[in-house]
Amino acid sequence: MKEKEKLIIETSIKLFATKGFNATSVQEIVNECEISKGAFYLYFKSKEALLLAIMNYYFKMITAKVNEIEDEDLPPYEKFQKQLECQFIEICKHKEFIIMQIRENAMPFNDEIHDLLSEMKMDTHRYYKRRLYGIYGKKIEPYFWDITMMIQGFFHSYLELVMLDKIELDFAYLSRFILKRTDDLVEGLLKSGDQPVLSFEKVEDLVKDFTLSNRINESTLVHMIEDAREVAEDENTKISLEVIQEEIQKDGTRPVVIKGMIVNLEEDLSLKHLVNALRHFYAF
Repeated sequence: MKEKEKLIIETSIKLFATKGFNATSVQEIVNECEISKGAFYLYFKSKEALLLAIMNYYFKMITAKVNEIEDEDLPPYEKFQKQLECQFIEICKHKEFIIMQIRENAMPFNDEIHDLLSEMKMDTHRYYKRRLYGIYGKKIEPYFWDITMMIQGFFHSYLELVMLDKIELDFAYLSRFILKRTDDLVEGLLKSGDQPVLSFEKVEDLVKDFTLSNRINESTLVHMIEDAREVAEDENTKISLEVIQEEIQKDGTRPVVIKGMIVNLEEDLSLKHLVNALRHFYAF
């Protein structure tokens, strides 16, 4: 990203946080950046395009920080704790972005923003699946979505206290505290025998839009398969995923091989969205 483009993004986010997206004009943005309108439109065709760039900028920046920890050689539990702490720290470093979203009641919503939000949703789904299955195994499968919603509820509630009420918290301790409460949740749910509130069927639409969108590509599929391989326990599933990944990464991909391997994955509810993505991409 060029320095001037970054300047426009970071200046705009502060203006949007102060005045709101709709109340801030392009003229105010260029005045604050000390550039011409021509320079603004060289990078962004509209204020709506700038908003999309802002969302993408912060999403990728925080994701990159979390992924740095993903590559560290740490036990799953410690890795999740460190990633939660990292998210708290990075979001608070760039609190203007969150404030902008909270204060703005009528932000524009178009196909590009919809696609980006779907990508963010899918990335979050993959992240929690990777971490939760890595810690607790597939025994939590029936309660995966309920556990995910509860953890995100903890995270967002504490974040709101820090961001809006300006309460100072020890993020390292808070992250450990949240994971200990997650242990309690998992133990309680498994003992209860209760039916999950959010079954895989009920929440299918949460990731369906992304799965069926044009944003799915071979790189995305490979990432989804790598995540699935990391938490897979069944040997046949592992082999099938490995064969599919190798086939996708070949110069001459053979869809018929992928179609054959998919049959081995269809009974696993946790792989349903991956199977749907493969079927959609290769038009099975």
